[in-house]
Amino acid sequence: MSSSNSILVRELYLFHKMERELYMCLVFVLDRDPTQSLLVMALWMWLEQIGHRNLIAKLLSLSYNLRNAVANEAVDCLECLEADDEVQVQVQPHTHYCIPLTTTLTPLTLHFFKKKRFTVLAGIKSILDNLCSRIFRDILWHVFGRVVPPGFPHPLYGRLKARREEWDLRDERVWRWRPCDDVMEDDTTMFLTFSRGFPVSQEEVEFLFRSAFGEDSVQLHMHQQEEQILFATLVVDSVATVDRILNGKRIAKFRINGKHIWARKYERRD
Repeated sequence: MSSSNSILVRELYLFHKMERELYMCLVFVLDRDPTQSLLVMALWMWLEQIGHRNLIAKLLSLSYNLRNAVANEAVDCLECLEADDEVQVQVQPHTHYCIPLTTTLTPLTLHFFKKKRFTVLAGIKSILDNLCSRIFRDILWHVFGRVVPPGFPHPLYGRLKARREEWDLRDERVWRWRPCDDVMEDDTTMFLTFSRGFPVSQEEVEFLFRSAFGEDSVQLHMHQQEEQILFATLVVDSVATVDRILNGKRIAKFRINGKHIWARKYERRD
């Protein structure tokens, strides 16, 4: 690595001094699991990026015991995201007691993570890949002897970028990057199914979703495999629209002209 690039790396570490201090506290002082703590940090950093100002500084101002307790609540939030079956996690819209310490720092409840599941997942994934892999690189190497920790590729968050040559530290986006700038089409794709014996036209489906979620919000692909089309894929404009469609549910049900349409998040099966 060139001397100029080494200087930029040190500057990047200095720029994210508080995040690094908090991650090292979780791992070395509080003796928490380093991989789980990486996800906790990504969650907190994403929350700060979307407008919960000075969250990292607020966490650093707490005692070690309180930091550990808030980290436990962050794990509860992560588990809420991982439990996509609504039967597994029952969250009341105005319940604060589930994450009471977190609620004193940010006006959030577990209901937020349930309703905004795919927005949060995409944000954490982007933070992990674009920030955590850079600013915690040396710490991860010290802990694991490698940059990619155990548990990656993660079933929800995918791979963690590890190759230094992929970085351009002179690119200002590395320093002023914002989450969800790099979502893939799969992140914004829905899978629709229709009832056999009740054929639904492309025009009906487009009218239903465009009238509900915006004229420019959808791109529909009907899949003709039988005499009647039984499923389709719907590409929407953002992960936020995915959450609006599902409204905290695993499967959302719609009705048009007496015919039912079921929508769920698309999952690629390789």
